[in-house]
Amino acid sequence: MNNEPVAWRSKDNDGYWSIYQAPVEGAEPLYTHPAKTLPDGIDLLEKYANKLEDERPNKGLSDVVYECVAILRKA
Repeated sequence: MNNEPVAWRSKDNDGYWSIYQAPVEGAEPLYTHPAKTLPDGIDLLEKYANKLEDERPNKGLSDVVYECVAILRKA
């Protein structure tokens, strides 16, 4: 696995995080997290969804992550 960033994030003036697919000035790089097993990856996604729910309620982002978790659980 290479150690290249997969996305970048920065906080806007309102305190919300924005995610970018390409480098942006002032944004910090995000890297993949090597999950050892599928359940570890699902747990990480659920924690991320819960954090999104807390930070950005009613934005619909956590719903997308929860749907991904459901798909992975079926796999």
